[in-house]
Amino acid sequence: MFWRIEQVAKYFLGAIPSLSMPNLPLILLPDLVAFGRQSPSPPRPQLHPFRFEPLVLSCRASDSSFNIASANIVTGANNLRLLLDFVFGQADKSFRIDMEVRRGTTFMARWESDVSNLTETSRCRGYGRGFEVASTSSQMDLPQTSHHRILSYNLAELKIIVQYQADACDCSCDKAWAGRGTSASTRPVTELPITSSERLHLVAGGVSHDLSCLVEIKSREQRNHHVHDILPQMWLSQQSTMLMGRHSRGCFTSVDICNMAGEIREWEAQNATKLGQFAALLTKIHMLVSAAAEDNRSRCFSLLHYRDDDSESLRLFEREGGQAMLAPEE
Repeated sequence: MFWRIEQVAKYFLGAIPSLSMPNLPLILLPDLVAFGRQSPSPPRPQLHPFRFEPLVLSCRASDSSFNIASANIVTGANNLRLLLDFVFGQADKSFRIDMEVRRGTTFMARWESDVSNLTETSRCRGYGRGFEVASTSSQMDLPQTSHHRILSYNLAELKIIVQYQADACDCSCDKAWAGRGTSASTRPVTELPITSSERLHLVAGGVSHDLSCLVEIKSREQRNHHVHDILPQMWLSQQSTMLMGRHSRGCFTSVDICNMAGEIREWEAQNATKLGQFAALLTKIHMLVSAAAEDNRSRCFSLLHYRDDDSESLRLFEREGGQAMLAPEE
């Protein structure tokens, strides 16, 4: 099998929320009303000047031997999902991924003309965000907007470090919904000094959770029983537990927790050829930008997806400007 996964590091601001079964029936407003443009004074996301600085500093705080240069590709999981959809012929709209090469490592970040579009398009469709809030409770009294994990993939000949957002954790060893607390699957994080700079303030603390503790939270209309769009996401994040809430126009009447490991393995086996093509595509992208950077032509690039009535394609361009992946090297 061309795919092998191992967890190398994880970081968080605050702590990942705990899973909490909501009382039913649960009636929610559409996310666009509750969290989007129609909500009163919605907060605008703040774009950090250097896309992967939080990742690097957090991993170094967790593991002093962490070396970002050991990876061929560093990326957010959403970029992998966009490219996976392209390979499967399921990219429903054009996209752009910005890249930067640093000492042989390719950094990849999704581009948006307005960063608030990321929130509006990914968090304000249907009732998913509201159901996630109703199904979780905070573990710590620290402000946070999301919890992110770091994984390391060996994909074909590439070592890939992937950042993705995790929804919740459930750490009861007997899988009971009540009485969740510290168990064998949770470990206190060693207290570390606070790291600060003009750009970023890093506070170490909270609880470290094993990958098996994590839960993906999803919602679906009662009549929608398909999970084909969920399995690739869970495959990329290597999560197998899912909380599924089903509703009719925002009235949730059933909530179930599912172990999706079998479905994920079956999906992987059925799509082995496509996943091999996905690995080959990532390898080709990395080789092209690395070769261009070595020739001193450029180290910043943009990968654009084009779609018309008859075909779709990926095109690679050198770029100027845009968000930097890391602070300038001295």
